[in-house]
Formats: sequence, structure tokens, C-alpha cells
Amino acid sequence: MAKPQTKAGAAVRNKQLAAIHIARVQLGLDEDTYRDVLWTVACVHSAADLDADGRGKVLAHFRSRGFSQRRKSNPMVGKIRALWAELSDIGAVKSTSTKAINSYIKRITHVDRIEWIDKRQASLVIETLKSWIERVKAG
Repeated sequence: MAKPQTKAGAAVRNKQLAAIHIARVQLGLDEDTYRDVLWTVACVHSAADLDADGRGKVLAHFRSRGFSQRRKSNPMVGKIRALWAELSDIGAVKSTSTKAINSYIKRITHVDRIEWIDKRQASLVIETLKSWIERVKAG
């Protein structure tokens, strides 16, 4: 019988599962290839079925194929947050939450999170935010 999972254990599991899914995207694996890797490395069809050992093996496999959890920080993210705060100050947006910023980022770049945008995408977001601020101030 499996031991009940603690909150800390659940947090580690969730972090590892998130890393596995990020690796899948980063490595450009389609659904079939991803499922083949899970089966070949850990004999499961779904990441949700992985135990701690299996999650470790899958992550090690993805790292050996080039996956890196360390993303270079994008200095432009701070500029985006500052422009978003300015939009809040002038009443153009209601929330300065990361969730609100991520919704905008996704609409403009089709990338789910601000941490995942590259410099080109960050430049695009910055320019759209500047234009938005100008329109609000002008009008």
C-alpha cells in the first residue's frame, strides 16, 4: 500500500511534473513521441502515473537530450511589469497581478507566461504597451 503523500511531497511531485511538461515543449516533442518516451523510460503512458523514481528517470532522459530548466532571465520583463503598472496607475487595467499580465502576454505572443517569452516577443509586448499608454493618455 502506498504511503499517503505529504504537502511537501505533493509540491515536489507537482514541480517535477511541471518540469516534465516544460521539457516536452522545450524539446518539441509531439504527443506520440512524448508517450513513447514515457513508456520507454518508465513504463507508463501518462506522467501522472510516474512515481518519484520514474519522474527522476524521465527528467534525466530529457536533460540528456538538451532540456534545461534554467532559463536566462530576460531583463525586458522588468520593463513590461513597469509599463503594466503604469497602465494600472492611469486606470487602463484593473489588476497588476501576474495572472493579468500573463493573459495579455498570451494574447499578444501566444506564450502562456511572461517568464517564457524571448527578447523578440518581449520587444513586441513593450511596444504594444507603450502604444496603449499613449492612446489612453491622448484620449
